[in-house]
Amino acid sequence: MPNTQKLSVALCLPAYNEEANIGKLLESLLAQKTDRIVIDKIIVVSSASTDGTNEIVKSFIAKDSRISLIKQKERLGKASAINSFLKVVDHEVVVIQSTDTICEPDTIELLCLPFLKDKKIGMTGGAPHPVNDKNTFLGYVVHTWWWFHRNIPRFGEIIAYRNVLPEISVTTAVDEAFIQAKMVQLGYKIVHVDEAKVWNKGAESLGDIVMQRRRIFNGHCRLHQEEEIKIDNMTKSTVRLLLFDFQIGGFKELIWLFGAISVEILVNLIGRFDIRVKKVNPYIWDIAKSTKKF
Repeated sequence: MPNTQKLSVALCLPAYNEEANIGKLLESLLAQKTDRIVIDKIIVVSSASTDGTNEIVKSFIAKDSRISLIKQKERLGKASAINSFLKVVDHEVVVIQSTDTICEPDTIELLCLPFLKDKKIGMTGGAPHPVNDKNTFLGYVVHTWWWFHRNIPRFGEIIAYRNVLPEISVTTAVDEAFIQAKMVQLGYKIVHVDEAKVWNKGAESLGDIVMQRRRIFNGHCRLHQEEEIKIDNMTKSTVRLLLFDFQIGGFKELIWLFGAISVEILVNLIGRFDIRVKKVNPYIWDIAKSTKKF
């Protein structure tokens, strides 16, 4: 007899000035094809947005009662937005999705099905795929970055997890990694779902790439210090993937790969300077504007 058990989930969409993409994202969520996963709530947490984000969300609220809007008067960071969401939901499983992404029609179903199959699974992560032109140097860097993230794997852009954390640290700059660390500490299994795809836009300027990567490096270092969970930028699995699985399409891509590695080394050095000398914590980070031109 087939298993007909269903699971209701709530979605959190933290947003700051996302008028360029929030409508496309909501359309893709309303078009989700689900069988055993029920999308019960879609909550946009708008952190002091000053553009048309709130008005666009309100127009969708009029179309579908599952959508709601939480407006934060002050921009306090993504983790604070997630905490505002957690205060108003009691679902067994919650989904956190970046608002500069777009779903495939089956993304939410595939992302959340593992929770029905195994009670020991505490967190799942989807597979971000950039839309950047990989025939340019920066596009190649972005595609390479996300390829390694998917294959290590390391989570970003969309995650689902069991709602057992009342809140997360408001000062973390890497919310997905923080949640992953906590779920591991609680004894849960972490699963990457390669079929649960989302589309995103990687940075199209070197400045934006460096800004993003130094923030992530900073956040991972702080996570190690505060939670005693270490997430290396260059692990044995990364080296193994580079040597045996990553495909290089000719001499040009080989040069670009060395360029990408050089960027990572640069970011590592800048990140250490940020932490040890400047003593900054970018949990409220500057927006990489080139990623918003989806």
